[in-house]
Amino acid sequence: MHDSRIKKIHFQNGVLTLEPHKFFQYTEEGEKVYSGKLVFFDTDLEECNILIFDRTVYEGAFSGKAIGLKEYMKEYAHAEFEILTEGYFGYSTTYTGWLWEKGKEPVSAILYIWNSGIWFIELIAKLELEGCFFMSTIKIEKPHFLILWLCKNLYLKNVSFFI
Repeated sequence: MHDSRIKKIHFQNGVLTLEPHKFFQYTEEGEKVYSGKLVFFDTDLEECNILIFDRTVYEGAFSGKAIGLKEYMKEYAHAEFEILTEGYFGYSTTYTGWLWEKGKEPVSAILYIWNSGIWFIELIAKLELEGCFFMSTIKIEKPHFLILWLCKNLYLKNVSFFI
């Protein structure tokens, strides 16, 4: 997720969807770019919030505000949240990064998402096998585990999987 910028967030029927501009993969051959969405099920929007700081924070004093995700979706509808680090902890997901608003310098922000622990990445996968290409939208539940398995097993069999 590093360097992905969340351009759009929407919520319907307990499902929170984040739409980044792209997903990145860094390999020995260079950067690979793919499209997709992050989908979180059974999200309690009242328990989701974002901390928005007054500047980029690395050390020293700072200030800022904490708002609910519902308010963020309205007030910052045209902003982009660039993910720098991510954490997945049972029923919560945390993204830290920079909040970009047009015409302004970025500021640090931390996004907290509470959900049932069931989520997936919907992405375009490219499987390459003996010169044949297959493009498909796939849904991966708990992708960090599956991606590690795919990278370990498929790559060794001359198949590449990219996100």
